[in-house]
Amino acid sequence: MATQATPPSSPRIAKSLLSAVKHGVQKRPLRTVLYGVEGVGKTLFASNAPRPIFLGSEDGFGTIDAARFPAPASWTEVRAAVHELATQQHEFGTLVIDTADWIEPLLFADICARHGKANVEAFGFGKGYTIAVDEGWRPLLAQLEELGRKSMHVVILAHAKGETHQPPDGEAYERWTLKIDKRASGLLKEWCDTLLFANWSGGVVDKSGKKSRAIGDRYRALYTESSSGAFEAKNRFGLAPVLNLDWAEFYDGYDRAFDRGRLQREFDAIAANAPEDVASKARAWIAAEPNDISRLTRSIDRLRALIATTNTDSKE
Repeated sequence: MATQATPPSSPRIAKSLLSAVKHGVQKRPLRTVLYGVEGVGKTLFASNAPRPIFLGSEDGFGTIDAARFPAPASWTEVRAAVHELATQQHEFGTLVIDTADWIEPLLFADICARHGKANVEAFGFGKGYTIAVDEGWRPLLAQLEELGRKSMHVVILAHAKGETHQPPDGEAYERWTLKIDKRASGLLKEWCDTLLFANWSGGVVDKSGKKSRAIGDRYRALYTESSSGAFEAKNRFGLAPVLNLDWAEFYDGYDRAFDRGRLQREFDAIAANAPEDVASKARAWIAAEPNDISRLTRSIDRLRALIATTNTDSKE
């Protein structure tokens, strides 16, 4: 006769776990990775985050007035700076790592020194890059999680590089990705809540966050999701697919994802000006998953885009 397994115990479990279950949307600080082409304005974007402090190179600041740590000379100094933010009292609300590809060589130098290797390739068969992820990036991300518990946002900036992507069932094509080792890149993409891509784009973007008809001007575009294979982007807050590269606009989209009342009022106002059949379908789609706030935000953006297109076409 099989014996019944004894449930695991822990001194932290003093009462039923079911009694501690939480309900509703849980707002948490941002975990953002932003990569983009050279000179598009990544540092300027991050400098408008709440009470930022920068960690990384001192290049690229120009006339930007923001607090920053002395440029770290080693991976140990990178970790030490994050440790101080996590354990000491301070005024800062956002840590900006500027950039991931600037601090990555410090990590490589650290693991090579500790393992007695001349360079990261000397480990052989990509082992050095795997060690860098396990002994460097993962512990750093664990420290960054501690910042989140102190209500600090974390923004990791990175340059973009072009690479050839070969899908298993199609032709190879070029796409933008983070300018760091692919193993570290995959880990950062998995860790973050918002993976953002910044690039120059033609046309204009209105304050609703939807791209309007191109008129030849260039603007700094912030892509929050990918509709093609040209780059990777994602977000968990139902943001518009493309925004201006502007922190206030981005943060407003993040903030409204946690205010269902505000979103519902916004949807009702826009639906009142949309074709009734389209508005009815949107309402039914939202009602199918009433706790999914992203459905509200996506419906708002789609209805707004439909109305804008209809108004533009009627003028021609």
